[in-house]
Amino acid sequence: MRFPIFSDLTLAQQKEISRIQAISEDFRLASETAFLTALTPYLTNQVILKDADDLIVIASGNTVPTGLEGFKVGAFFIDVDSAKVYVNLGTISVASWDSITDISSAEIAAGAVTADKLAAALDLTSVALSKLKIETGTPVNAVAATQILELTGVIVPGSHAESVLTANTILDGDIVTIGSQPYRFKTEPAQAYDVALGESDAVALDNLKAAINATGTPGTEYFAGTLAHPSVVATDNAASTQKIVARVPGTAANALATTSSGATLAWPDTTLGGETDTSNPGIAPETITIGERAYSIVDVLSETNGADAIPYQVLFGANSAACLDNLKLAINHGSTEGTNYSTGTGVHPSVEATTNEDISQVVAAKVKGTAAESIATTDTIGNGAWAGATLDNGVDGTVGLAKQILADASFLYMAIAANTVADANWRKIDLGSVY
Repeated sequence: MRFPIFSDLTLAQQKEISRIQAISEDFRLASETAFLTALTPYLTNQVILKDADDLIVIASGNTVPTGLEGFKVGAFFIDVDSAKVYVNLGTISVASWDSITDISSAEIAAGAVTADKLAAALDLTSVALSKLKIETGTPVNAVAATQILELTGVIVPGSHAESVLTANTILDGDIVTIGSQPYRFKTEPAQAYDVALGESDAVALDNLKAAINATGTPGTEYFAGTLAHPSVVATDNAASTQKIVARVPGTAANALATTSSGATLAWPDTTLGGETDTSNPGIAPETITIGERAYSIVDVLSETNGADAIPYQVLFGANSAACLDNLKLAINHGSTEGTNYSTGTGVHPSVEATTNEDISQVVAAKVKGTAAESIATTDTIGNGAWAGATLDNGVDGTVGLAKQILADASFLYMAIAANTVADANWRKIDLGSVY
């Protein structure tokens, strides 16, 4: 058995490791932690130097690799846990190690082994420099998968169904009904959903607004035990009018019945969104979906009307360009939650919104590499679309150890830190021309 290192793992395993390591330890599943633990040797072992015969000259890790093959006779192994250096007195087929020195934790520097730190502890005089080699390769850095949303026209925001109730000398016992819930005006409220009539229509409508929203003072403006209406909120009112707005945008509340008794209370239509005069129908929001997170475009946030906030609503704003600005803020959880997008909208876990123009928005995966190409991008926009069904154009980085060096005909490459398929730690030096 050979010395296990990260590059020995399958590409699928490397991608899964990168995915899990991108998650804070506090939020990892037990199965994810167990997956990393089972592969600990592959994550901690490092081959620092090989010779031209592909034999390991210097390596490090947390467990002395007794009995493994591939180590040069006289090779050194640094046990990071015990801070000891071992020499191979066995063969290239079966390594057998003998401790030759202790090295301080300062020399190890939290597991980062360099030639300078080994110089005082290791004797390389038996290793012929002509036998050492720089491996050939053209490593690449990981690139995040991206996708672009492009508009061909105006985004159509969703809206809330609404209607306006008009009063003209409300009488004791008059009833107004919204959906299946009646509200009865009484000089002396006697049961739930009775509304105090008061000394004028203006006061009566103020009390009706409080009853519909379950605000104000129960037992004063309306009878105690009255609950907030489940489907609508009462918003703007005046001396003789009260606007009623659906809690949720879309068409569902359009058919909500609006009726009244007598001639003192009048609705413009028999339903909330009946399209007569001030009875305006709700429109279903267009949506933009990234992964499992769907953003709904609305002309007014539900919470602005006084309803409960609906997470992942995005305010359309002045125009489609403003809408894309607000979408970017919602994805990245920028300023301001509750204004540009709804309260309860969290930062997107998998992508960030990057380049933004008047008619386009680019998103990029937070974890670089091809694994993010499985993130779906869909929409219901009539005048625009994503350029593709998923994120694409991701590039997996070349796996490498910290300080590993590779070369090709044009460049010398070094990994400034350990590089996984999701990292971009390779740097290159132009070898120039013959001199």
